Amino acid sequence: FYAEVDGIVDAAASGHSIKEMISFSNRRGSTQRNEIPTAALALLLVGVETLIFVSMTTLIRNVSRAASRIGVEEHLLTLPEEDLTKEILPMVQAVNRAIGRLEAASEQQGLFLAAAAHELRTPLAVHRAHIEELPDGDLKEQLGEDVQRMASMISQLLALAKLGASDRNFEEFDLATVVEETCVERGSAAINDGKELSFHVAEDSATVLGDRAAVQTAVANLIDNALAFTEDGENVSVRVEGRGVSVSDNGPGIREEDFEQIFEPFFKSPPNKRGHGLGLAIVDEIMKMHKGSVQAKNGNGGALFELTFPDPGRT
Repeated sequence: FYAEVDGIVDAAASGHSIKEMISFSNRRGSTQRNEIPTAALALLLVGVETLIFVSMTTLIRNVSRAASRIGVEEHLLTLPEEDLTKEILPMVQAVNRAIGRLEAASEQQGLFLAAAAHELRTPLAVHRAHIEELPDGDLKEQLGEDVQRMASMISQLLALAKLGASDRNFEEFDLATVVEETCVERGSAAINDGKELSFHVAEDSATVLGDRAAVQTAVANLIDNALAFTEDGENVSVRVEGRGVSVSDNGPGIREEDFEQIFEPFFKSPPNKRGHGLGLAIVDEIMKMHKGSVQAKNGNGGALFELTFPDPGRT
């Protein structure tokens, strides 16, 4: 046999162990290998592997960034499938199919919610008419309040269904004007409850881009929530400054343990409080739809809720 040590054939090394052959080769100085081609080939292989690795990781990062924007950017509903390698494409296609199934289920749920709420309005109207025919008394008053609560829940369910719709009527409007209109509308409810509702607007009020009716719903829900925690004769204050709206009351404030779940659907504190626990959840969804934010805190003597809308030029 012959041995090839360090790339050089040396028949004289025949019969020696590997260790002896290496020592023999090194001792004789018989290795005259040119390392430049080997080094060049090694660098080429490393470069190709690095290029493949960087390309794959870049594609994965792009897909990850696109996934993080789904639901935030209206035009991006699925992951992009263009220019993907055959290793990544099946995974992305599977995710897109899952997203499609979720969207279909959500759409069906919204349609069911809207249809159910709409169908319930007719029997409620009939019940209200029958109640009006009853003689005055505690029973009539109690039944009237029950029907009113049911009608309020139906309205909130319809509002939730509309928030899930894709056809949103976004336009630029003056925020102070919309909030003022809402205060005028809710003012009669405050007066009927023996409470006050005040409205203030700063000189730097601005325009926002959004769904006018949805913003009115958000402000109205905050006002109704504040009135529910306000004692007779006390005041609920609504203020517009820039692209922000604040609603404050003189109630007991928000308990520390409630801050984490105050915007969750059907959450009420205390549990026997009037309402259905949907008002603040609707406010939260409306602000997410407008890429804005809602914050709850304790102000001077009561709860304070703040809505902040983004600059229309930066959305």
